[in-house]
Amino acid sequence: MINQIKLENFQSHENSELNLCNGINVITGQSDSGKSSILRSLYYSVYNRPTSNNYPSNFIKDKKGNLTDRSSVTISKENQEVVRYRSKAENGYIIGEQKLKAIGKDLPEQVSEFFNLNSVNIQKQLDSHFLLSESPGQIAKFFNDLVNFEEIDLYLTAIDSKKRECNKELKMCNADIEELQTELDEYYWIDEAEKLLNQFEKFESKVSEYENNIRAIENLIEEINELQTIADNFPDVETAENLLSELEEITQEFTELDQEIFSLENLLDTINNTNIPNLDIESANGLVKKCLKFESSISEKEEQVNDLENLIESIAAASNKISEYDISIKDLEKKLPDMCPVCGKKLD
Repeated sequence: MINQIKLENFQSHENSELNLCNGINVITGQSDSGKSSILRSLYYSVYNRPTSNNYPSNFIKDKKGNLTDRSSVTISKENQEVVRYRSKAENGYIIGEQKLKAIGKDLPEQVSEFFNLNSVNIQKQLDSHFLLSESPGQIAKFFNDLVNFEEIDLYLTAIDSKKRECNKELKMCNADIEELQTELDEYYWIDEAEKLLNQFEKFESKVSEYENNIRAIENLIEEINELQTIADNFPDVETAENLLSELEEITQEFTELDQEIFSLENLLDTINNTNIPNLDIESANGLVKKCLKFESSISEKEEQVNDLENLIESIAAASNKISEYDISIKDLEKKLPDMCPVCGKKLD
């Protein structure tokens, strides 16, 4: 709403200011006191008419009719204002700090948005009463222009056309839906197949687990067979243990004999040093050689005993390993199903 109008050097107004109130405002005064000039200033600002310099006051014009000062109309609306001004060098509008030129009859868009008025809102003093003196055809034309009936008709026509097009597409879509539904009915078994597939996947996972267990058992059996082969190639443990006992007895005898040999060697050295007569030295030397040879035989037997002890330890370790594998095989066999999950055959 316009709340103030200022006129400077506009027709009979040198410097006038009108503060308007909300609602209806009535401007009264004697003839030729400038009442109509106020309406002209508003029309001049809203429509940029006329384009000549007839509205600026005569007291700012020289003898040739040229302007010597600026003529302006300032219209305030809420917290904004528009200044319509004209001088010898400039002709335009001012909105805030922005200066806009009025070119010919064109009205700057900012000014049009500021006023938001049209011919219905402003009526001159000598204009006939609004619509009362118009013919029915002119009245109809006015309302048609006001609400754009032609555009409404165009929109209605376009809407009807779009509606028919949509109905046609809807029928086609419904037909496609029925056809697709018919095709879909042929795949009624998919839900059941999906359930079977889920069961098969679980079954396949279980089979894979069983196969892994079977492979583990086969590997254990293969290792047991290898250990059994090694064990079969070992000599009789009982015989080896008997031989070991005999060797221990021989070793004990050899120890006693070794002590006697040592005594004989000392005696021989004594005899050689003392040259005792009537002693069979050669017999003594032969006895010593036999003892040394027997000692060498005993050393070989000791090596065989060591080999047999290592062999016995290996056999014992293999036996323990075989026992562990037997326990593992029994545990894995407990996990296997009674029936083959693939062929349904009963497992041994």
